[in-house]
Amino acid sequence: MQTPLVSLVLAVKNGLPHLKTAMAAVRRQSYRNFEVVVQDGASADGTLEYLSTLTDLPAVRLESAHDTGIGQAYNRGLNRCRGELVCFIASDEQLEDDALERAVGWWSRHSNAVYVSGSVRLIDGNGKVVQLFEPPHFDLLRHLRCETVLAFAGLLNRNRIGADMRYDEELGTCPDYEFWIRLGARFAPSDFVAVPDVFKSATADGTSMTYRPEAYARFCEDKLFALNRFLDAQTPGPLVQAIRTASSAGISLWAAESVHQLEGATTRFLGFCERAAALDPWSPRLHALAERTAAFTIDPATGRLASAVGGVRGGR
Repeated sequence: MQTPLVSLVLAVKNGLPHLKTAMAAVRRQSYRNFEVVVQDGASADGTLEYLSTLTDLPAVRLESAHDTGIGQAYNRGLNRCRGELVCFIASDEQLEDDALERAVGWWSRHSNAVYVSGSVRLIDGNGKVVQLFEPPHFDLLRHLRCETVLAFAGLLNRNRIGADMRYDEELGTCPDYEFWIRLGARFAPSDFVAVPDVFKSATADGTSMTYRPEAYARFCEDKLFALNRFLDAQTPGPLVQAIRTASSAGISLWAAESVHQLEGATTRFLGFCERAAALDPWSPRLHALAERTAAFTIDPATGRLASAVGGVRGGR
């Protein structure tokens, strides 16, 4: 098996106490040809001091400076990478002990792939598994509609991706949505390889914005910005408009589904459903959500959100 250098890129700000668990998992890696490229955002909770003690890893390259957000932080780290393969890590995640060894094995069998990805185990604060997220086979249209979500749970081929190995610093949240659009428009679906093996565990709690219902309005705003900018660059026509409408509705439906999972049938949840219905009233996904949650009904004459069913709570 080839032994390429893997760059583990960590962007962190005030990451304690989870960061210590994340770095303990890095220490346990059976594959040792890696470097840890850390971009600290001027932490004030002891994170920087802790990171400065990491002397028992193959290589640690640490810098700390104020940044404008997650996009700039990761870009600064990416610019310092030396590895042929890149793996994004986060302070609230833990790699499986043999994650890099297995992922390099996947890559050796698919060495022309843009990305090889494994599964993510979601755990609660007590370490209990609450969900297993298996990587979908990448499809750009489904990605635009937020029907599938690619997690960073594997290795990116830095040589093939080239200048596109970067985040868009204009986006305050969800830069991965724009990143996968850019790569999906450039590479074939077969260039994205999905493997069902568990690559890492991620902590499902309020330390991540993903688990904060109030963050989804901003998520939608940033995703819509990325979507519309991408489609505005395409040749105008009915097909592009149809993709824009379905994808805009899909972003709101993704937010509705996520918010419902976090806090149930709240007014915030219904607000996202209403936005989706205004764009795509006959969406099978919207109708399935109505049936599954029993939180609202849809007018059979117009296909639009008609009324909320009892039990809807506040949340906005």
